[in-house]
Amino acid sequence: MNEKKELIGKLNKNIEDWRNKMTTEMKEHFRKRTDMHIRLFQKYFKRIINLNPKLQAIESRLQTHDRSKYVEPEYIPYVYLTWDYKCKREGVDYKIPKKIQKKLNKAIYHHIITNKHHPEAWHPFWKMGEIVNAESMSIIYIMEMMADWCAVSEEKGTDPFDWLAMNVGKRWTFTDEQVKLMIRLLQKIWK
Repeated sequence: MNEKKELIGKLNKNIEDWRNKMTTEMKEHFRKRTDMHIRLFQKYFKRIINLNPKLQAIESRLQTHDRSKYVEPEYIPYVYLTWDYKCKREGVDYKIPKKIQKKLNKAIYHHIITNKHHPEAWHPFWKMGEIVNAESMSIIYIMEMMADWCAVSEEKGTDPFDWLAMNVGKRWTFTDEQVKLMIRLLQKIWK
């Protein structure tokens, strides 16, 4: 029992050490960027909801999107990852610490499998790098995924149709009906 308490104590201290090494600027950048992404997601998801009055019942999805990034095991690694992306965009030399990189892989995996707008969450035995069969993905989460793709595309100045072409059938497999739904949704909500 004492060994277990000791191990938990060491893990909590390790998390606290890494939390203390994050600068206020890193945490603030993460918060602003993640909040902006959530607002953009909400903008596009509202457009989907407005397509059909019956969809008002799923409006609660607006409040839950990507909230897992604000708690462990995702928070600390995602702060570092978001900072890394910022540094790359600005041409600043920065490397995520090795200990955080190990945690980051677990955080990304956790995020993807616990947030059902990611196709991987619908494939119970998915491993990173495998093509994912997402044919069981429900319509509600396909709608959320399309809003997410639009939000990311607006952030990055890219096009969600390009993302669809690069990934559907290559990274993820869907039914023909699901792909048609994705295209119809993007045609109605994008920009």
